[in-house]
Amino acid sequence: MNAYFTIEDIRLEGFPYFPIGEKVEQEYESAANFWQLNSEYQEVTKGAVNTYFLLVIDGSRSLDGKNGEQNGFEQETDMAVQILDMLTERLH
Repeated sequence: MNAYFTIEDIRLEGFPYFPIGEKVEQEYESAANFWQLNSEYQEVTKGAVNTYFLLVIDGSRSLDGKNGEQNGFEQETDMAVQILDMLTERLH
């Protein structure tokens, strides 16, 4: 969850202040209660997809019942496709 906001009319000692992007740093309060420089801070944020997953389905004949009259394997493959669609929906 992200919170977006705009800070306007920044002043330093009563005068307008315009931060220089190349010199901006970010600090955070550590567990030891002191401020620490965030060495991974980047002014420009970007999204990247670098995740993979394995989807394993059961291909055994038992899914279709004793006489092969049920369609368990078909239901399973349909569900696998639905899962893939759900996971990749945000990429489109």
